[in-house]
Amino acid sequence: MKKPSLSRALALWVPFVVAFSGVFLFAAWAVQQNYRLGLDDPQIGMAEDAARALAGGVAPEDAVADGRSPVDMAASLDPWLAVYDASGAPVAANGLLDGALPQLPPGVFDTSEWQRIVIGHHFNQSPPDEFRFSWEPRYPGAPGGEVRQAVVLVHYETPTGGAGFVAAGRNMRVVESREATLREGAAILWGGTSLATLAAIILLLALGWL
Repeated sequence: MKKPSLSRALALWVPFVVAFSGVFLFAAWAVQQNYRLGLDDPQIGMAEDAARALAGGVAPEDAVADGRSPVDMAASLDPWLAVYDASGAPVAANGLLDGALPQLPPGVFDTSEWQRIVIGHHFNQSPPDEFRFSWEPRYPGAPGGEVRQAVVLVHYETPTGGAGFVAAGRNMRVVESREATLREGAAILWGGTSLATLAAIILLLALGWL
């Protein structure tokens, strides 16, 4: 068994690292996208159904009524609905944050910005009259803890010329925990694969097979 050259081993190893790093990145990205885009269910159906009802003349209070107690958006994983007027002011909701109706950032009501190609870290899958985004009403370190919501916002118009928005959202806590586990697992597997590949190349060089 001969002594392998470290420079030759590294020269052979680097292309392997580049190749399987791309595979790892794509696989992790694909799983993360599945997690995040799937988080918009069932809000898509809820928001679209409520928007149709509102466009048909149903009162905002009736559109969000579901017979349950108001959803505590900070703690509950249940989805919630909220109706906003044309200026983005909340009108009715079955979800509350700190005891108040959820007030979305003013910028999300600008429909001219709804068709951006990328929103945050996921691709925009929204049809023209919808906007799907991640909302963080409470940042880390805020009293009561961080709160992040996956929101689907739909614009609607009534036959009489009225207009407004309806939002459906739910807490992102569980899915974000899964995303963190995915990142950690991918990093560990990538490191293990990198070391194992280098060890295999050094062994093959030592045996004279490379």
